[in-house]
Amino acid sequence: MFRLMRAAVVAAALLLGTASLGSAQDRSPIEVNAILSLTGQAAFIGTTYQKTLLALESSVNKRGGIKGAPLHFVIADDQSNPANAVQLVNGLLAKKVSVFLGPNLTATCRAVEPLTVDGPTVYCLSPSVHPPKGAYMFSVGVDTHDQAADIIRFFRTRGWHDLGMIITTDASGQDAEAMFAEALKQPENRDMKFVALEHFNVTDTSVSAQLIKIQAAKPQAIIAWSTGTPMGTTMRGIQETGIALPVLMSNANALVPAMKAFANILPAQLYSFGPQYMLPTAAQASDVTRNYFDALKSAGVESDYIVGLAWDPAAIVVDALRQAGPNAPASQIRDYILRQRAYRGVAGSFDFTDGSQRGLGQQDMLIMRWDAAKGVWVAASKLGGAVR
Repeated sequence: MFRLMRAAVVAAALLLGTASLGSAQDRSPIEVNAILSLTGQAAFIGTTYQKTLLALESSVNKRGGIKGAPLHFVIADDQSNPANAVQLVNGLLAKKVSVFLGPNLTATCRAVEPLTVDGPTVYCLSPSVHPPKGAYMFSVGVDTHDQAADIIRFFRTRGWHDLGMIITTDASGQDAEAMFAEALKQPENRDMKFVALEHFNVTDTSVSAQLIKIQAAKPQAIIAWSTGTPMGTTMRGIQETGIALPVLMSNANALVPAMKAFANILPAQLYSFGPQYMLPTAAQASDVTRNYFDALKSAGVESDYIVGLAWDPAAIVVDALRQAGPNAPASQIRDYILRQRAYRGVAGSFDFTDGSQRGLGQQDMLIMRWDAAKGVWVAASKLGGAVR
């Protein structure tokens, strides 16, 4: 009888253990919402971000998920439209979510910002948005103030003082123009100036007239600030106009597919800017970057500026959920992020205590030159923009 009772106890224990193991494996996923432009004008950015999130999701789940539960990004398409983004955010507010990622355009982030003044925590995936200190909104990457400062420093240290610029009239272009104007007001840049400044609409199919005016002003270098199809229009115009000057383009175009698609019309001296993860040497720089490149390789994704740009914000949100708990309120998630002083990401060491709502600064960006023969970006400056 005793043996039978002992056997029954052991069997029950085994059943309980199996049930416990099964329930841990079958836990419901922790969902993190993201609003991206999967269609419309900014689809090339949104779909690239989508690949990043899926690669990170797989990497996190291979390492145990979030407190044993799998991570799942729930991605909604705002169609590159601010009104759609507002509608999607209102839906998330109704669901009382604590945090979400996106949108990924300046205009869409600005449209939803007033809705998130009291939460949820939102990580905008456009660097051209400047949330106030302590806000529930965070902004991705290096601030456009710092981008402009580093770019102008690079030109100054190269001896290129007379500049031309052709820029779109959309929200991103307007923000960049204001930032460059601010950078030129700094005392060290007193000899720097735009000898020609031209604008065009994102729907324009030719910018030859604007480029002819820039060429006539005899600049030493040109800033071509546009994204996606307008960038192709600008580069084609530069080729057709016969301009043979150094050209710096917005880093939103520094995507592997874009560089391949526009290979035949790119200037001989093409520059852009971004974090160190854009360089081939970054792959083995640290455990963080090795994990990033390994995850992308497993997902069949090639690293570039946009791919890497979404990685750190998503990883920071995941860590916040690990530390504060999957059901933590928006205030705890925000406060966790704001307390980070040395969070190591692929773009650098994040310090959110500086009040910037982004954690990165001028020291985390460098100017790069496109090596067409090798098909890679190479460093053209030190971190901060000064010539090497």
